[in-house]
Amino acid sequence: MRIQLRFAAILGLILLTSGLQETWAQQPGAPPAGWGQPQGVQPAGYSAGFPYSLQAPGNPYFGGSPSDTYRAGSPPASAMPWPDVNGPDYKENVFRDGWWIEESRSGKNYNFSVELLVTQTRKPQGVFGDERAQTYFQLIEDALMDSDIDDDVLALFQSDDLLGTVSPNFFDRVNFADEFGDLNSLGTRMTLEITNPDDSGLILSGWWSSDPTEQFDARSDVHQSRGTEPELLEFLLDNPLGILADISPLDPDEVLQNNLLNLRGIPLDDGTIRTFDNGINIGGVTAPFDLQFLLEIQTESYSGNVAWMMAPVYNNGYFKLRPVVGIRAIYLREELAFSGRDSGLVYDSEDDATDPFLADVKLHSTPNGVDDDGDGIIDNAGLVEDDPSGGMGGGGGGADDVRFIQFRIQDPNFPPLDTTLNNRVRSYLLGPEVGFRYDFSGKTIGISGMTKVGLMANAERISLAGNNFAMTTRDNNFIPSTPENNQPNRFNDTERHIHVSPMFETSLFVNAPVFQYLPVLRRFKLFSEANLRVGYTFTYIDHVARPSESIEYTANPAMGLFPSIDTDRHRWTIGSYSFAINWNW
Repeated sequence: MRIQLRFAAILGLILLTSGLQETWAQQPGAPPAGWGQPQGVQPAGYSAGFPYSLQAPGNPYFGGSPSDTYRAGSPPASAMPWPDVNGPDYKENVFRDGWWIEESRSGKNYNFSVELLVTQTRKPQGVFGDERAQTYFQLIEDALMDSDIDDDVLALFQSDDLLGTVSPNFFDRVNFADEFGDLNSLGTRMTLEITNPDDSGLILSGWWSSDPTEQFDARSDVHQSRGTEPELLEFLLDNPLGILADISPLDPDEVLQNNLLNLRGIPLDDGTIRTFDNGINIGGVTAPFDLQFLLEIQTESYSGNVAWMMAPVYNNGYFKLRPVVGIRAIYLREELAFSGRDSGLVYDSEDDATDPFLADVKLHSTPNGVDDDGDGIIDNAGLVEDDPSGGMGGGGGGADDVRFIQFRIQDPNFPPLDTTLNNRVRSYLLGPEVGFRYDFSGKTIGISGMTKVGLMANAERISLAGNNFAMTTRDNNFIPSTPENNQPNRFNDTERHIHVSPMFETSLFVNAPVFQYLPVLRRFKLFSEANLRVGYTFTYIDHVARPSESIEYTANPAMGLFPSIDTDRHRWTIGSYSFAINWNW
């Protein structure tokens, strides 16, 4: 009897279990038959006939993970609730289509931009030459005042502070700030940002600014009718004895008066400058140039940096602030080049041809662009023009006064001087930088920017070279050439330094999906999914050697004085307006 009851109970339990399995398989959406049932060794706590995926984990399996025991066709282990969950990596509130929504993000976001740069590099400062040296006006003032020439000649080139008048150019020195503008050029920048779901990420960026040449040509300030007979002028300079004779139809005086030009001068220390305790300087010379005076400035820059952008320290949905740390490399190439030519002649206007030459004097009419004496030459060289009334002039006389233009004949072995000077500075900077990245979010327009400071090691190399740099009217300041050395007045100098230069950089950009609204471009996927980004970046580096300000202008080769390097460091800045196409994916 007991045996029969036990057999009935076991039979009923088997039937009940079979019924549950059949019911499960017939329910809508139920998994395939046998799904979720383990094979092989079962863990402790496993209940036969009940889907394993709905059971709490018990003891670990022997020889592998739970996924190893699932039958073919079952979901992968990564989709199971245990032992791991593949949920969203990061959630944040975003503003889209007029609604704030919670958006889950996973994976990385990439942002790439290619920018056109319009740059402005800080122009050089100071004077081209030694600021302590006397001006050309001061140099010849005593000689003219002591001569028979009317004092009014020199007075024409004087400024009058009381009357508010400024003297016209008389072989004046060049002030870089007055004659040069900011160095404008084009460049390019490429930036790649790789952002993680928590808004941290990596920034790779590099830019290049081309090498514009800012040029000052003193001939551009001379009346266009002057200097139009270069071949005749060269003939006279190559045959200086011809200056004394009138060779019909050639009139040497007229050729020289029209082709020797009042250009600019270079103040130099010829070994005579003295500086007193009260700051007063005396001595020095200004070398005049009457054939050519051409000054050029070049600059080129490269930069590359790698930065890590941390997760936001502040984020209110509209504004994000993220710290940034990285390393920056910058290469600066700057150059100052001068090319000048002087006839080597001195010339003045005298009432008597027997009067002695005046040392260093190249006398010119005031450059007013008017042919005051009606001789067909505007602003004569060697002759101070009389006005039509005869009231102004070097001799103070009328138009019938006899005037003698004296041109000093140089040694035939001493041709016109070609003066050159070239100073190159190469700066290699490398160092860390830290700062903040800030982003303002809008529905369609975004504003972003970055501000960073850095401390960079600066390895600089300066190379100076040139020839015939001295007082152009004095033969005895130069070393005569010989068959063994036909360029004895050449010079060169090189220096290398390593020091620290602080850096500051700030930028601001505006991003907008402009291309998707343009009729033609929006048809191309390349542009329809891109943004237009415009902005401005300002970079400041201190303690940078500039080529125009790192020269010692000592010049008297006969006394062993040549220009040399005198490193003088100042700030270097560049401002960049950028126009970019920006892609996100």
